[in-house]
Order: sequence, then structure tokens, then C-alpha cells
Amino acid sequence: MRNKMDDSRLMEKLRQSEDPWVERKESFNEREVRKTLVAFANSVPEGEPAVLFIGAANIGEVAR
Repeated sequence: MRNKMDDSRLMEKLRQSEDPWVERKESFNEREVRKTLVAFANSVPEGEPAVLFIGAANIGEVAR
């Protein structure tokens, strides 16, 4: 069974520090996003969610 993320869990992940399955990018950079997605695909255990926040600073706030 796959773990699902609802809005409250996503917001919790956004406020927490990055971990192996949570990554933040302040802006969209195709190369960096691609690298992150490939890393997730190669390392996230089956059924576990990984999250890439685009437009979020490393401290869990929206980038300006």
C-alpha cells in the first residue's frame, strides 16, 4: 500500500528540515529538478512518498 500525502502532511513536510525524501528549490531550474527527480527515482523505497517543493526556501518558507 502506498503512503498518501494530504495537504496537512505536505505543509508539515514544508515546515520541517530537508531529509532524504524532501527537497526544496527556490526557483525552477530544469537541470537541478531533473537531478533531484532521478535521485528520488533511484533511492526512494517503493511505496514511500518523496516531495520536491519548487518555490520554497531551505527554511520552509516561500522563496521571494
